[in-house]
Amino acid sequence: MKRDLKSLGTRVRNARLTKGLSLTDLAEKSKISKGYLSLLENGGDVNPTFDVFLKIAKALDVTLADLLGAPKVQSRPAIIAELPAGLRELLEERRRAGRPLDEETIYGLAHANYRGRKPQSKSDFEFVHRALARSTRQGKSDDDE
Repeated sequence: MKRDLKSLGTRVRNARLTKGLSLTDLAEKSKISKGYLSLLENGGDVNPTFDVFLKIAKALDVTLADLLGAPKVQSRPAIIAELPAGLRELLEERRRAGRPLDEETIYGLAHANYRGRKPQSKSDFEFVHRALARSTRQGKSDDDE
């Protein structure tokens, strides 16, 4: 059970970062204390109720299946249980700068291969993001802004 709560906390954190929200933002949107959310995200000693799951899912605009890591019917990309540290760092930096990445881009970066391996560092993910943005012409890269 403790392991299940730890993976739940990881999915909550990754969903929050994907949405570009700080812990304070999520606390305000969900009406759940920041301290409780922090404990949940970090695998602390919490016992969340169904109501807590619903509030968090609603605040993050995800399904309960997303949070619980269960199969779902929707065709949206699933929240990745463990985002690489370099990608988490990039997401947090962009969120603080007011330029969060959309869910599809995050999903793509989390599954990307670069020179035959998965990107690891924040700079690896920045490079892949710029390359993808240029190649798909879906927007300007950070260098073009």
